[in-house]
Amino acid sequence: MNGKPCASTDKTQSWETIDWKQASAYVKKLQMRIVKAQKEGHFSKVKSLQWLLTHSFYAKALAVKRVTSNQGKNTSGVDHELWQTPQAKFKAISKLNRRGYHPQPLRRIYIPKKNGKMRPLGIPTMTDRAMQTLYKFALEPIAETYADPNSYGFRTGRSTHDAIEQCFTDLAKADVRFLPLTIYAVRWSIEVAYYEQKKFRSLEVYMLRSRSGIERLTNLLTILYAFMTVLPFYDKTFSALSHNNPQQ
Repeated sequence: MNGKPCASTDKTQSWETIDWKQASAYVKKLQMRIVKAQKEGHFSKVKSLQWLLTHSFYAKALAVKRVTSNQGKNTSGVDHELWQTPQAKFKAISKLNRRGYHPQPLRRIYIPKKNGKMRPLGIPTMTDRAMQTLYKFALEPIAETYADPNSYGFRTGRSTHDAIEQCFTDLAKADVRFLPLTIYAVRWSIEVAYYEQKKFRSLEVYMLRSRSGIERLTNLLTILYAFMTVLPFYDKTFSALSHNNPQQ
């Protein structure tokens, strides 16, 4: 396989010396190769590239950087661990290993809603968040390859404004005689999209099974299933939920 498998640990001995431009370029290049191999039907190559991506130093470093620079960077999980110093962030890179990894329980907290009720949130540990991000790097190219061109929920680089713009473009081209029916169809599509967002993880697993074959993505699906089935931990007890959606 062409190219370097990962960054040299001899040259990168601290968080401050990581070349982030090179790291982003390396991960993006691997993702592009995954997309190309998937479209050409080279599924064994897809698996090899995904393994290379999830075991590379640069991808792990970017995963740590992402979870330590978002809004939840100051919120810890059940282990009360935060990566706030450069030393802690650099040390965390070496923790992102598939062998022997098991997601920890979610820390359950409740926040008040406008209607006076309480909204439950499941907070993963920093390690679990970084592992989820790392494997997202490998799964995202396949998901984007087969995603609908006019879907906007949970899509990289897309937002509600893009959906509104697409609706405006389609409505502008619609026949005036059928405009009420077209508006009804758009409203129905938005409601369906909202429902599909709730089922996003299940749909993604189904898509990966049907598109690439379960035997080719066994390891990725195993860890993805582990992320989805972690139980929340509240008041020293586990909550017996059949489905759980972590909030990051």
